Amino acid sequence: MGLAFVPLTIAAMSGVTENESGLASGLMATAQQIGQAVGLAILAGVATTPTATPEALTDGFEDAFLLAGGFALIAALAASTIIAGTRAPRPGAAVPVPA
Repeated sequence: MGLAFVPLTIAAMSGVTENESGLASGLMATAQQIGQAVGLAILAGVATTPTATPEALTDGFEDAFLLAGGFALIAALAASTIIAGTRAPRPGAAVPVPA
């Protein structure tokens, strides 16, 4: 999860004007908190559903780890797609100033 935070933060903050940077940062932090809580609830539900035997519980944890890997892959693909679609201005190029 830690590897996804930096690319997602860069993607969320790219293209945000200076006047809206505080709002975008707060929205990103809120989205991370809610996403973590919902993700943990889903993974805990998947992990602990099969509790009939210790072997079944182990299978549940295996399923939860696979699902967590899928979540990380989706986040990485989304971040790379969004970042690839934005371009930083070239050094020395004029930066447009919002009116």
